[in-house]
Amino acid sequence: MDIRIQRGWMYNRMLGRDFNPEWLVGVNQFIEFAKSNIQSLGSRQIRCPCRKCKNKRYADYEEVHAHVLANGFVADYWYWTCHGEVQPYNLNTNIRASSSDHIMEDEEDNRYEDVVYDAMRGGSFDCTVGDTMNANIPPNAEAQKFYEILDAAQRPLYEGWNTQSELSLALQLMALKADYNMAHGCFNRMTQIMKTLPPKENLVPNDLYKAKKLVSKLGLSSKKIDCCENGCMLYYKEDQHLTKCKFCKFERFKSSKLGRDKRTSKPVPHKRMHYLPLIPRLKRLYASPKSAPHIR
Repeated sequence: MDIRIQRGWMYNRMLGRDFNPEWLVGVNQFIEFAKSNIQSLGSRQIRCPCRKCKNKRYADYEEVHAHVLANGFVADYWYWTCHGEVQPYNLNTNIRASSSDHIMEDEEDNRYEDVVYDAMRGGSFDCTVGDTMNANIPPNAEAQKFYEILDAAQRPLYEGWNTQSELSLALQLMALKADYNMAHGCFNRMTQIMKTLPPKENLVPNDLYKAKKLVSKLGLSSKKIDCCENGCMLYYKEDQHLTKCKFCKFERFKSSKLGRDKRTSKPVPHKRMHYLPLIPRLKRLYASPKSAPHIR
């Protein structure tokens, strides 16, 4: 059935001077649907889809319910993608997208919030269902981690300037480093200069370590695997405890030296590769409403 027929009640709010009973039932069903999809995060707040908030503001269930009653739904929000519903891929092209492209059209920087939600849907935050109706119970560790990174995506770089958030700047700086092969020291010096710019209370990361620590909360980390200097093998799985190459007998680690405390330092491999696991990245692509329709 066409979604516009199935949810035609969404934009049929009034019946004469009174609320349409079908619309009232539908609003209650929407609130229950949103509750069921946010419970695993240990929160009582959801995006408000009313015509004024346009899915850009978070509020308690009761406040969202009151806003929708007073203002109605934002235009063309046929699929509740901001509340956990997955938009089908075989859509009629005449139906306007109700994903992040639609709700964030006035706030380009808020696309970084979508990155956080994609990470949550892709399994980077192992949130367990808790008693979300009791505000006195704090969220579990994974839910708290999710809220911290979401807060970084929403927090402006400094008060009064919403063009960049703490997370958006960190991601762009990390991308800049990768694109131009920027040296560690150069990155740190650049952020130190940016940190001194007014206002002093800005949220520019102090150094590369701080930027990587923030971005790493999004998941998709790499795995370090030692290699033979001559490219014969990887020290991986059943071979991860070997200290010499099985083929050319080349030593895995560089010769260790005694430190000042007469103890040997941590062994350093001659060569190491960074492996990017494929499955978590595929899950992230399928979790994103933007990229999932293009995957066959």
